[in-house]
Amino acid sequence: MEFLNRFVTAILSAFIFSFILALLLFDMGGFWISFIIVMAYSLGIFLIAGVSFSFVGDYIMNKIDSQNKWVNYMSGFVVYVIGGIVGNIFFFIGLYHEGFAGYTISMMIYGVLGALLFYHMRYVVRLSFQRFIIRE
Repeated sequence: MEFLNRFVTAILSAFIFSFILALLLFDMGGFWISFIIVMAYSLGIFLIAGVSFSFVGDYIMNKIDSQNKWVNYMSGFVVYVIGGIVGNIFFFIGLYHEGFAGYTISMMIYGVLGALLFYHMRYVVRLSFQRFIIRE
């Protein structure tokens, strides 16, 4: 059930991320064209990097586990920011062999925002699963 939770989180995060980014990139030829292009790229990243890193991130957050909810939230926030940067670096190495360019920083920001979106969507999906799907 935990993998399904992460899978649904990845799909919803990719959809929301693509929707917002398509609004910003609207001049490429229309909203839906922009949305499809961004969704095709981001869905793979959220499914591969997001789901994979969420297992690693949860492992790290369980090691930091505190009685204070604010400390737990902030540690998860920092872990996912770092995960967004690291995940983006791996995709840059895989896609571009030229090294860092002028747009690298902006792409890192997209990676961090995507990771934080995934982190917060995990809370929403987990709460939804507990309320509506898993009834004990």
